[in-house]
Amino acid sequence: MTETCDLLWKSEEDARQYDEFAWATFARIYPVIADQIVERTRITRGTCLDGGSGPGLLAIARSHLSDLRVTAIDNSCKMYELACKSFLILCRNFTMDSFF
Repeated sequence: MTETCDLLWKSEEDARQYDEFAWATFARIYPVIADQIVERTRITRGTCLDGGSGPGLLAIARSHLSDLRVTAIDNSCKMYELACKSFLILCRNFTMDSFF
């Protein structure tokens, strides 16, 4: 990947700040949102595409609350790197408590 794909996150520092904000502010709510998606759609199997996934926290929560194959995409190379980091952190011995 090249740096030209980053339209919003012009610097690594911008992306890092957003990642910290997402973890501090939204990490506890992502499993709730993911659960609401399951309740409202009743879709628990198949494929789910999370467009604009940022650091991937909602996609990870979604994948663990269903039998869906979840694909997280973002047009930012920096967010892709942060999503890979989130995956490594949260998917090693995963429990929903991992978000807290």
